Amino acid sequence: MRRMVLILSALVVVGGGWWLVARPAAGPAQVEMTADDARSAEGKIEAIIGARAQAVNSGQPVAVDETFSDGELSWLANQVAEKKGLPVEHVLLHATSDGTIQGEARSQVGGVSVPVRVEGVPEVGPDDRLRVRVTGVQVGVVPVPEVVLGRLAGRVREALELGEPLTGYSQVHLTTTNGAVTVTAVADPN
Repeated sequence: MRRMVLILSALVVVGGGWWLVARPAAGPAQVEMTADDARSAEGKIEAIIGARAQAVNSGQPVAVDETFSDGELSWLANQVAEKKGLPVEHVLLHATSDGTIQGEARSQVGGVSVPVRVEGVPEVGPDDRLRVRVTGVQVGVVPVPEVVLGRLAGRVREALELGEPLTGYSQVHLTTTNGAVTVTAVADPN
């Protein structure tokens, strides 16, 4: 009888832990990605690249000012994750009015798909790559301890590097508002 109680207790603990980790979480502000987001994001990336080509061809600096919606940012992050073969999918990002990005994705942990939530600050890294500096990670409903955050954040950060380095641009700034991130820069002619 005592053995049966121990087994049942263990099953309850394991089952409860499974529920905490595997249950779905609500998306950040109900972000959705559409085919229009994909086309629009591609067009904006091409415009940024085109500004550099125009600057080089004309010998004059060209201003860049592109605003990416949550859906466009999410689509870009999913493209990066797929291209790099990262173990995350269904990345959804939401820009907030307080200057942060909230995101969630699904990741494989031990063969189980679990929700991963991240929070970070958009920035231009030292390599001129647009990214989100991860400030918090949560797997399921369990916050990740600070000691593990650095390692896990490195993997998550890879999915949140949104494109190639912005070489040939100066005065690059990111402005975050509710639902959008605006990239302003100057494409240099040299």
